[in-house]
Amino acid sequence: MWLFEDKEIKSHNDLHKNCTDIVYIITYTNGQRYIGKKVVRSTSILPKLKTKAREGARTITRHILRDEQGNIITSKADRKKARARGLKAKAEEYEEVITNKPFLNYKGSSELTKDLEISAKEIMYQCSNKKTATYLEAMLLFSEDVLFSDLYLNENILGSFYDNSLDGLIGLEKT
Repeated sequence: MWLFEDKEIKSHNDLHKNCTDIVYIITYTNGQRYIGKKVVRSTSILPKLKTKAREGARTITRHILRDEQGNIITSKADRKKARARGLKAKAEEYEEVITNKPFLNYKGSSELTKDLEISAKEIMYQCSNKKTATYLEAMLLFSEDVLFSDLYLNENILGSFYDNSLDGLIGLEKT
């Protein structure tokens, strides 16, 4: 079971309605920990169906600029040229669909943790986008010095920093 601010999280309804990603710490019975992030909801923008609305979807309107063949014009320079030719953006309706992703029984993705028994799962942060979750996860990983601590099972930070990342340090001893 997950905890967030000492409250049990038993379903997606217990999370903030705008939460798409969580940053977590899983503690194992041997006392070791793993810090990570997990997608709990995804948002998709899909063309509106002609017959009926998708269940749970919300209609949104976007102003789309299309060329004479109907292709969407995306680059800033091409949009400027198209407007000079007299093309105008038209309102088009889409559906925003939010899909809950499984997370309640999540045990982690690290090979180091697959055979370990979990004693606690704590949500540290609820985030409304992946960028914020990535930043907060990295902040926690660096602040807890996970690469150089036997308490943590994390092997890297952002796929770029590993336990040998300070091998090039000159003049100071690694701690």
